[in-house]
Amino acid sequence: MRIMPNMGLLVSVVILTGGCSLFGDKKDEAKPKQPKEQAKPVSAWDQKIGSAGIDAHADRIGAASIGTLAMGGPASSPKIADYLADPSPKVRDKAIRTLAKFGKKAEPALPKIFELARNVEAEIRAAAVKTLVYIGHPAAIDCLDRASSDKSAPVRIWALAGLGLLGKDCQDNMETVVELLKNSPDEAAEALGLMNCADKDVIVKLIEYLGSGDERTKAAAARAIGHIGQPAAAAVPRLMQAMESKSVRIKQAALLALARMGPRAAAAVPLLTQMLSEPAPRFRELAAHALGSIGQAASSAIGELEHLSLDPEATVQAAAERALAKIRGKASK
Repeated sequence: MRIMPNMGLLVSVVILTGGCSLFGDKKDEAKPKQPKEQAKPVSAWDQKIGSAGIDAHADRIGAASIGTLAMGGPASSPKIADYLADPSPKVRDKAIRTLAKFGKKAEPALPKIFELARNVEAEIRAAAVKTLVYIGHPAAIDCLDRASSDKSAPVRIWALAGLGLLGKDCQDNMETVVELLKNSPDEAAEALGLMNCADKDVIVKLIEYLGSGDERTKAAAARAIGHIGQPAAAAVPRLMQAMESKSVRIKQAALLALARMGPRAAAAVPLLTQMLSEPAPRFRELAAHALGSIGQAASSAIGELEHLSLDPEATVQAAAERALAKIRGKASK
């Protein structure tokens, strides 16, 4: 019978303690609210990664690693050459450009590059062979010879360019590279820019490509003509036609090519003068640059260039001022 008082005591305790949940609404109102946990600030670095994506993040890591290795000079070239097999084209290009700066001093990397030139992946073979071209070491001739018959057009292009630069049948190789321009326009244009042995047949073929073909082919032909420069002045009329293209890529390549022709592009002065009022600042700048390269033969554009020197875009102003100085014969040497 003494159990009942204990039970009553137990019930009282429950009501005074845990049993307060019966009146939970009032209890919650009295209980102080915990401050909400604030989101952790996101760093600028994390924001960039988030907006650019994981691939861009990997590109930055690879490029940064190559930059760190480059601080060790040519002795680090074998480790840099490892990045020629990176999945990212941007990282491979960074490795190529870095090794190119070392030039022949990148010789310690040659065994690794020769190995990569036999890789099953065409993109990696192309990166390796392209690197050999930019390094310019004579020990690469045998490797380049083998690569010149590769089934991949970019690999063949770079192998032929390398052989030409090392003194083996430059003109014949350049003609073959021009034939491959339709297969791989961007690679061919860059390779042709390194070869300094263009003959009449090469120029005629490039002018033909400039007048026909798709957008990339025409733009690549214009770039290659620009690399050749004044010896390719026969292309000026076709470049003038290309300047009126609706393609930004073709128009820009044609303008740059005309700028390389110097006074031999004088026939383009009226058209270039009209382009000084183009809506796009880049084209106004390029037109001014081309007029400046023509020199005194572009004197009819002085008035328009003076007006352009007040352009809202600083780069356009600078281009106009440089052009005026050259046309007036006051350019600094």
